[in-house]
Amino acid sequence: MSSPESQKVIDQILSEASVCRPLRMLTVVVVADLVGLGVSLAIAHVLRYSLGGTFQLEQLLALWPLPLLVVTFIATSRSYALTPPHPAEELRRLTTATTVAFLILVTGSFFLRSGEDYSRAAIVGAWAMCLCLIPMARSLVRALFARRSWWGAPVVVCGAGTTGQQVVAALKRWPSRGLRPLVILDDDPEKIGKEVCGVPIAGPIAEVGHVCAAGGMRHLLIAMPGASAPQLRELWNTLGPLFPTVMAIPGTTGVASVWVEAKDLGGHLALELNQSLLRPSQRTMKRSLDLLLISVGGIFWVPLLLILGLLVRCTSRGAVFYGQKRIGRGDREFTAWKLRTMRHDADAVLDQVLAADPVLRAEWERDHKLRHDPRVTLIGRFLRKTSLDELPQLFNVLVGEMSLVGPRPITRPEAVKYGDQWQIYLRVRPGLTGLWQVSGRNQTTYDERVALDSFYVHNWSPWLDLVILARTVQTVVRGEGAY
Repeated sequence: MSSPESQKVIDQILSEASVCRPLRMLTVVVVADLVGLGVSLAIAHVLRYSLGGTFQLEQLLALWPLPLLVVTFIATSRSYALTPPHPAEELRRLTTATTVAFLILVTGSFFLRSGEDYSRAAIVGAWAMCLCLIPMARSLVRALFARRSWWGAPVVVCGAGTTGQQVVAALKRWPSRGLRPLVILDDDPEKIGKEVCGVPIAGPIAEVGHVCAAGGMRHLLIAMPGASAPQLRELWNTLGPLFPTVMAIPGTTGVASVWVEAKDLGGHLALELNQSLLRPSQRTMKRSLDLLLISVGGIFWVPLLLILGLLVRCTSRGAVFYGQKRIGRGDREFTAWKLRTMRHDADAVLDQVLAADPVLRAEWERDHKLRHDPRVTLIGRFLRKTSLDELPQLFNVLVGEMSLVGPRPITRPEAVKYGDQWQIYLRVRPGLTGLWQVSGRNQTTYDERVALDSFYVHNWSPWLDLVILARTVQTVVRGEGAY
């Protein structure tokens, strides 16, 4: 590592690390929370005034303790960590912290006999809006600033194997997670000097690790799940004392990772995995959430479905709805309904096209979709681009054949592609939307779709469903990955 080339790489890494401003990143997130709170309070009071109430600036100013309470409880929930938790867990923490802050404000005003200074309707309205606007404000600032040079905490990654490469790729793809990989260390001389997603593999773990720690880098990520216990112990003893924050990836790829809780069993580390969807009470909660959201949203989606159905009927020959057999929970078949997006003679056209074009036939056999499908009508292209063709599946949800969120509903021939994940798929109802739809949709490979479905089943919670539903709206508006 004493060569001029190696030293130049190290100098560049330390220079990039010096540009990072973790404190500025945290400040931006705190400001976003306060803006979300402020907007919620303002909207609640304006709505109260517009509905016939009185607007008094003194009532709004009397809420001065609330920002301090909200920030304090969000901080105690560890939601201001440099490395935020999974969005579902972050939503749970923010909801809990915000609710506790409002409850303490209301309780305190009761005991201090200052309740007349507050509007109860405005307080309840502000609390409800905070549950949405604070997470939205966080998402917005991360989208705006996450790729800035100062964003995130610089991290040293140990291990350039498959796991290390996957972790680096994920952190580069999602900079909002708060970790910025700047250097990879590995003792394999054949890997040194290469790059992973633009991150250099600088040299041996022990030697370069000391240099990085001395240069001010404070986060170490050990991505060597295949290393032996003596190797990990030696690595821990060598570099552990140099970095205030050390993370290690265990050799448990493919199991639940969001709701895992660490346990100490007589000095041994154990990971407790909560398989929520195996519990009847949790499945009942998921079903209740489906029915609640569909009922509340009925005033919007029923008229929209009628209008779209009329457009389909008036612009092309054939039925308004199209049904396909899909596999549901417990290996039971059901008919999944869609608005028709194809010509009435679609099957004949498909046979003709696939017989004449080997490239399209290969695409169909691989994905069961065609990017430029000649069978799709003009209005059908719009419906597919916006995913509005799947709106009739809300009736499948109502009768219990599907869920609002779940694995992608598949046909019987696709089952073989799930391999050993097939039994996992059969545990839950397929979803109108899911991780696949908000993670690239048709731009993902089939293996990636299977992995996303498996991740969802293992890590389900109501919070994960709410995050996916919110992201679905964003994905549909942008038309991401749809064709």
